[in-house]
Amino acid sequence: MARQAKAQKSLYVPMIWGADILIDVCKEEVWIFGKLPMSEEDFDRRNDPHFGYLASVRTEFAQKRSPHVPPHIAFANATDAELILFIEQYGPFVASAVAEAEPPTSNDIPVEVKEGMDWRVSVCAIQELSVLKRERQIYAAVLRLLVELNRKETDCDLNLIRKEISAIADGISFWPEQCEKERRWNKLNRAGRIMWDFDCDKRDYVQNMNRVIVAAKDRDQAAHIPFFGDVRGIAHLVLCELINSFRTEVQLWGERRVEVVPLASLVFGIRPVLYLILKRAYLGRGGVELCANDRCGRLFEVQRAGQRYCNPDCSQKSRQRVYWRESGSQKRRRRRKQKTKAARSVRRVRK
Repeated sequence: MARQAKAQKSLYVPMIWGADILIDVCKEEVWIFGKLPMSEEDFDRRNDPHFGYLASVRTEFAQKRSPHVPPHIAFANATDAELILFIEQYGPFVASAVAEAEPPTSNDIPVEVKEGMDWRVSVCAIQELSVLKRERQIYAAVLRLLVELNRKETDCDLNLIRKEISAIADGISFWPEQCEKERRWNKLNRAGRIMWDFDCDKRDYVQNMNRVIVAAKDRDQAAHIPFFGDVRGIAHLVLCELINSFRTEVQLWGERRVEVVPLASLVFGIRPVLYLILKRAYLGRGGVELCANDRCGRLFEVQRAGQRYCNPDCSQKSRQRVYWRESGSQKRRRRRKQKTKAARSVRRVRK
């Protein structure tokens, strides 16, 4: 039993922003405070979006799923209030500014005080709410695009693909600036190289792909676009461009060889982890689907073959609307006839 517990413990590779996360919500931004992890006690799995994903998606035979919504789905579906709760749990998604403060190391500090001090590095990040909402829109568009690409070619909605690629192309226009800001900060603070790279050439590439599919308006043109194939092919190119912009490392963790996002590259936020999850989803490890209830339309993680609704309530409401749309008019017509007959019979009796 001890050997099994040790093996299970070694399976967990932490990818967290920080420990002991606290937030202070201002009007247009959120200040997020935390501690850089030093020991195993700091690696709280509740603060790790990658662990939340692995616990919620079946990646191994007979694996029990977590009842919680996977973090990438929760982020894509989040309301403005839920976004605050999301960063309170996981830390910033992409910070506009970061500051670190190491504990004092003066020799004048008494020994008994040193023993009770918290020697972890404190970190403060500023998350702009406008940026957070924009990143949520980008990520939701990416997942909806993935849903369409997972459908059969005859079933996919080309207009929806165009819409999502346009949303992505508009949203990522700020990514080169963010990447350069993080690169300068890492160089100034000697924090090493960053694990993502998105320059103006990549932004222009995605935006040019968007112009190409906008130009191919009808289905015949969309089925054959010179040099690129078709709209679905362009959508795959856009997804791969985003996924490949966020690199990972191979490390030896315990006795296992794992692919991870290094903790040092998450100082500005957990966006690289969410795009690592996107990479897993794109490669077919866990399916994402849109709720078939047209009044819901939320993304959800598929738990069984043929699942079309995010929960039983949506399934019931959607089926009821379809039922009444198809047979309700006939029943209402019968009820009107019955009421008319009853009214006539009452008038005859009165006469």
